[in-house]
Amino acid sequence: MIDIFIAVGSNIDPERSIPEAVLLVGEELPILAVSPFYLSPAIGRPDDPPFANGVVAAQADLSAKDVKYSILRGVESRLGRSGLRPWPAIRPRVEARLRAMAGVPVSESERRPPG
Repeated sequence: MIDIFIAVGSNIDPERSIPEAVLLVGEELPILAVSPFYLSPAIGRPDDPPFANGVVAAQADLSAKDVKYSILRGVESRLGRSGLRPWPAIRPRVEARLRAMAGVPVSESERRPPG
C-alpha cells in the first residue's frame, strides 16, 4: 500500500456532502487523515457560493488511473455529480481528485482514462 492524497471540495451543501464523500472514500480505501477544510471563492463565478476544500490522506494498492476511475468517480457519482465536462455543465455536489501518490504529484496523463 502507498500513501495517496485526494483533494475534496464542494460548494453545494458542503456541510453534508463533504463528510459523505469522506465516508464513501473510507468504504473503499483506508483513510490515514483528513485535513481541515477551508472556504475559497468560486473562481470565475462570482455569484456562486464559496467552495469548502480539503485533503484526504489514504492508502491504496492501485494505479492512479484505477483510483480515479474505479473509486473517485464512483464517489462523485453517488453524491450527484452528473457531468464530467467543465462548467457550465451541471455542477457537481462534490469533487474528489487524486493529487499525489507516495508524495509524488500525479500528472494529468496519469489521471486520464485508459485507452
